[in-house]
Amino acid sequence: MKLLLKQCILLSIYFVFISPSLLISQNLDCFDDDNEIVSLAAMWNPSVTGCSDAVPYFISVGYPCNTDLSVLGMTGTIEDICECTCQEFVECEDDDAIIASAFSTLSTCDETVQYLVNNYGYTQYDACQWDGNMGSGPLFAGQMIYEFCECTCAYIEPPQEIITVVDIIVDSEDHNILESAVIAAELADDLSGDGPFTVFAPTDDAFDALPAGTVEYLLEDPTGDLANILLHHVYSGSAMSTDLSDGMMIPTLLGTDLNISIDMEGTVLIDNAMVTVANIEADNGVVHIINTVLLPNEDEDCEDDDNTIESYFGNFFVTECSALINYLESNYSYSLEQSCSWDGAPMLDLNGLLISDICECSCELANTILIDYGMPKKLLFMIDIYGRLITEPVSHQNLFLIYDNGSIEKQIFIK
Repeated sequence: MKLLLKQCILLSIYFVFISPSLLISQNLDCFDDDNEIVSLAAMWNPSVTGCSDAVPYFISVGYPCNTDLSVLGMTGTIEDICECTCQEFVECEDDDAIIASAFSTLSTCDETVQYLVNNYGYTQYDACQWDGNMGSGPLFAGQMIYEFCECTCAYIEPPQEIITVVDIIVDSEDHNILESAVIAAELADDLSGDGPFTVFAPTDDAFDALPAGTVEYLLEDPTGDLANILLHHVYSGSAMSTDLSDGMMIPTLLGTDLNISIDMEGTVLIDNAMVTVANIEADNGVVHIINTVLLPNEDEDCEDDDNTIESYFGNFFVTECSALINYLESNYSYSLEQSCSWDGAPMLDLNGLLISDICECSCELANTILIDYGMPKKLLFMIDIYGRLITEPVSHQNLFLIYDNGSIEKQIFIK
């Protein structure tokens, strides 16, 4: 008795430690040859490591365990190689008779799924969810293909949901205006494409900071100026915050450029807009949230004198027009118009200059959206060349007309 027990122990040690290759299955009545199935699967799926993942793979691509391997130039079936694993799949069944009775040219479940994939652009998952309805009602007595094609559809997973830059905007509580604008401008489908896209996304507050009536006016022709403004916020590429550097210029889908500036504290500015939240990743790009709407500059002859800005404001670590405007907006709640009409008082003496005199390009944006787009404006008052308020102009008098949108026009009064 002791001798028999000793032999059993030695035999167990042999199986566990000496010959692990023989422990292919816990079931002594079946056999899984992992090496052979790996060799078979290697030409299609090199990641297969044995029967446990090979069998589900072959079933998912239309080769169940009873597949005759002669079609692959071999003998036997997959089940002959992976007996144990295939036993786990015995319970599934493909009722090919339902397919044969519904179609004259299709006879099996696998053939039908592949036909839908190849000819109608279905995914395998969508094909398994099909009820046979081709316009005149379901063909399979109310069943979906997966209900009677159990083996063919058993291991077909639903496709992973793709998150686009548009989805990020739509799902944001702070981008309702941008969402409406993108949809109205017919850009949602384009920005849901493969990309990659980098979107600088202004918040609702950023749109609200525009002069009253701006958004409503732009929505009257959403595929015109509005679309151009939105395209000015998109770069055709993926630009994470770590990819941005001070002084970089980023081309937009509109064909314009965005200027990147990064201050000593690491704050990133896109023109005069601050990045408040960076690197919201999508499957087709990335979204950066900004606090100001970026307006394309249409005056190619303008110039921002950043050197003069640095000479006046360098002690405040402000060296560029866009940074100064953002500084005034962020710290003093100035609007773009107020920033551009500021004379430096009481902080500095700009020698009679306004910021708009120094920052022509940046301040051109203050009036572009109102004047160039022809929005209605209301005259507030008139002044002469000496700054005196004029209520009753005389003939051929030079006047400056001040409007409620912040714009100024020079005119000669003629009775």
